[in-house]
Amino acid sequence: MAEHRSETPDEMGGESGTVTTSKQAIRWVAFVFGMFITVAIAFTLLPATFAQPSKANLPRSARVQIIVGKGKVRVQRDDPPNSFFARQGAELNRGDLLTPDQGVQVTILCPNGLQRSVKAVSGLGKVCPVWRTNAPRGTQDFNAEGGLDASIPYLITPRHSLLLSAKPLLRWHMVADASNYRVEVSSPTGTVGQAQTKDTQIAYAGKPLEPGLVYTLVVMTNTDRSSREDTTPSGELAQALDFRVLRPAEATDVQIITAKLLRGKPINETTALMLATYYDDYVLPANAIAAYELTPDNYQTYSLSAEAIAVLETQLQKEPRSSVLYRTLGDLYWQTGLIRLAGNAYNTAIAQMQSPEDLEEWTLAYYGLGQVYATLKDSQQLLYCLSQARIGFLFLGNPDQAAKLKRQIDLVMPKRPI
Repeated sequence: MAEHRSETPDEMGGESGTVTTSKQAIRWVAFVFGMFITVAIAFTLLPATFAQPSKANLPRSARVQIIVGKGKVRVQRDDPPNSFFARQGAELNRGDLLTPDQGVQVTILCPNGLQRSVKAVSGLGKVCPVWRTNAPRGTQDFNAEGGLDASIPYLITPRHSLLLSAKPLLRWHMVADASNYRVEVSSPTGTVGQAQTKDTQIAYAGKPLEPGLVYTLVVMTNTDRSSREDTTPSGELAQALDFRVLRPAEATDVQIITAKLLRGKPINETTALMLATYYDDYVLPANAIAAYELTPDNYQTYSLSAEAIAVLETQLQKEPRSSVLYRTLGDLYWQTGLIRLAGNAYNTAIAQMQSPEDLEEWTLAYYGLGQVYATLKDSQQLLYCLSQARIGFLFLGNPDQAAKLKRQIDLVMPKRPI
């Protein structure tokens, strides 16, 4: 703003010192006021800045790492509202309330990789001060559904996935009468690698795959059956089976979060679950999707699902093999379109239930299995799974979800003649 000058006879005379002093005072006041506003704005924005997730985000939840002492740890969920006894590896959300029995101490692995111990009633929002702010990724592309025909070498991993490694492990379903498999990896410009093997997996050994490019994997048996024959439940060919390798920028962000979760220690059940959930929830930054030849409509269906499946399958080679591991693996198979494998994992999770601490996993496994049978249009099995899941949600204290399942049951239930 231009300075207003009063035109007086003495403007350039003896009062000039007074005028100069006034100007300096005004400037000083303006400077101090400006600094005050700047500091106020900075302190206003700092909490929001610190609350922002990293570029690669964080796992969406915490996990129970260790429970020490004779007794139980009750979890009161906030959303959805329910209550259950926690077990090692149990998923915990920000609004949950923990109540350990007297003499029981529970160690929590927080989303940022730090561990916190709880001996008394505690809210998870305070136990773990850093949480991610966005919702989970969601479900996979329906065009990736398949894995139903046991007579073909349908793809297991990578399948509609992002990858960290430029030389990934390639896996497919074993065909009973096949003794040899021919494997071919292609890019839009042609074949980049071929191999033959008697196994149902092989490490890609060709020239490192280029980040961001679209790749496809095709497996042929010596009996002329192909992974290209994989079909959706509606009978259409499964098409969205491509994969892409992360660019260094995105891969580095992921590796930073992974290092925070592991902190140089061997992977155990809890960290395996944290990693698997983190990998499965991962989505590309919005400003990177064009570099991967994806669109705003489909980029969120691509995650590090192959990495997530590998983590859980490796953990399941160890003892003990818990229901939460199998149920989470079932969710991963389901989201990548491997319908039969998802059903097998859910059934195994249900069979693993041994104590009240497994009630939530048992319920979620039946709920997931219901999705499998709904896709397969097996109404009898669907009704059974929905009924079991409904009972589980009632025992967990979640009447809203139980009521929702009751409405689904009523829709599926055969109508009796009047």
